[in-house]
Amino acid sequence: GWGEDTVSLVMVYSLLIAVTIKATPLGVLRLFDRFNLLAMQAPLAPAVGLIGASLAYALDGGLIAFLAVWFIAGLVESAALVVLGWRELARQGLLRGLDISLRGLVNPIPACGASSGRPIYSPRCRRRPPI
Repeated sequence: GWGEDTVSLVMVYSLLIAVTIKATPLGVLRLFDRFNLLAMQAPLAPAVGLIGASLAYALDGGLIAFLAVWFIAGLVESAALVVLGWRELARQGLLRGLDISLRGLVNPIPACGASSGRPIYSPRCRRRPPI
């Protein structure tokens, strides 16, 4: 079996599962027929892993270095997919009007209705009338 040190390392490595976001950007790229971008992105993680694992082996890094390299390779792969998917959404014009600022958290959008003096259909309302 594995020792406690190895189990601890594997538990840390398993955090990669929680931080990788692949399905949505992968679906966006497939939806818009951007298989060329997927083909360029696909060898990224294995290349980072190969180079990093080779360096870890040459420097006698052991299991910790090997897991760190593959963790970084997984993060790079996920980040590349997110960036490519986001850029494709922007290219398709699907991000127009999207406000990703934290402004609403600091200065909440005012309430609307008769008591506020703003009509419910005002663009500054947090409630929208039913369609």
